[in-house]
Amino acid sequence: MLDEGWASEADLAEWIDRLIRGIPPQQPPPPSATAGHAPPALPPSGPSGTGGGGGWSPGGFGGFGGVGGGGGAGGGRGPTPPGGGRGGVPVNVDGQWITFPANHPIVTAEMVPVSSSNIYSIGYDNDSHTLMVRFVGRHSHKDNSRRPGSIYAYFHVPARRFLQFLAAASKGKWLWDNVRIRGTISGHRYDYALVGIEAGYVPRKATLTPLGEAYIQRQVWTDKSRLIASPLPEQLVRPLAPVLRPGRPPKDGRRGLGG
Repeated sequence: MLDEGWASEADLAEWIDRLIRGIPPQQPPPPSATAGHAPPALPPSGPSGTGGGGGWSPGGFGGFGGVGGGGGAGGGRGPTPPGGGRGGVPVNVDGQWITFPANHPIVTAEMVPVSSSNIYSIGYDNDSHTLMVRFVGRHSHKDNSRRPGSIYAYFHVPARRFLQFLAAASKGKWLWDNVRIRGTISGHRYDYALVGIEAGYVPRKATLTPLGEAYIQRQVWTDKSRLIASPLPEQLVRPLAPVLRPGRPPKDGRRGLGG
C-alpha cells in the first residue's frame, strides 16, 4: 500500500532514486512513512564519492563542534541565510545557521565512506531530514574484501544527529545508541525503509511478531520490474516470555500472578 502523502508510486520511486544519487528531492517523505513500508522499486546502486572541491575531509570534522542549539527542525535552505564567506555555504542546522565547506556532505547530500566494520558509507539530505546508511555487504570468500551492501533511509532525523554521526569514533556504536534500540533486533527510534540493494541480495526484515522478534523474508521490485526475495528463511530470534495465568501455579511450584 502506498504511504499517504504520495501522489503515486512513481513519485515515491523518483524521490528515492534522487536521494540515493545525491540530487535534492523535490518533496520530503510523508510523515506517515513507517518502518514496515518498503519502496516500490529498489535500484541497486554503487557507492558515491565525497564530492568535488576542497575544505572538508572525513578526518577533519573537528572544526564544527558546538552544533546542537537552536529551535525546531528548519529546512536546509532558508529565506535569509547569512553570508558564507571564503567559499563557505551557510546551512540551516535545526534552526541554527552554520557555514560549511562547499564539499561537506551536509551541503552536497552525497554519501561518504566511513571507517567502520559494519557501516560502509553515510549521507544526509537536509531538506527532508533523511539519514542514509549503507551497510557493509557480504564478504567475499576469496579475498574477504569489504564491499558495499544495502542502503537504509531513516526519516525525520535532525541535522545535528548527522553531524554527531560523522564525528563519532565508532559509527556502529553511535547508530545503536541513537538510531537503533539496544537489546532488540527490530527496535528503531526513527521510521525507516530499505531503499537500495547490492548485487541482487535482499536482506530479511527484523520485526516484532506475535511470537516474538524475528527475521522475516522480504520481497522487493527492482528497477527492471523484477521481483526478488530474501534468500534466507524466516527465523524466530527472541521468543516472547510466556504469560502466567492468574491463580494457576506453574509446574515448578511457583505461584501465578494472582496467587
